[in-house]
Amino acid sequence: SNFLMFFGIFFILGTLPFLVVLFGNNKQSPKVDKMGILMGSIIAVMGYGALAVICGGFSPVTIFNYIDSSFILPMIIPFLMIIAGIFAVIKGIFFYKKQDKK
Repeated sequence: SNFLMFFGIFFILGTLPFLVVLFGNNKQSPKVDKMGILMGSIIAVMGYGALAVICGGFSPVTIFNYIDSSFILPMIIPFLMIIAGIFAVIKGIFFYKKQDKK
């Protein structure tokens, strides 16, 4: 059940970058990196979904209990994905500098 939910959300979120590129050409848009925010969000959600599939539940308590009882080294990868996604979102919102076209 968690596996099917994770991949359903993955395929829904996988089409969003294409929709942003297709419909996101607005001149009055705020000065944020829409693609960076979107990709960071997708990476963070994929990391959390991978943890949920591995641990057998979406609750942070369930994930913590599973990691506390049986931690293996490859479980660091989803945590790194979550950290990288959050970093990309913060960078896209607060530290985006639009390049001038010459």
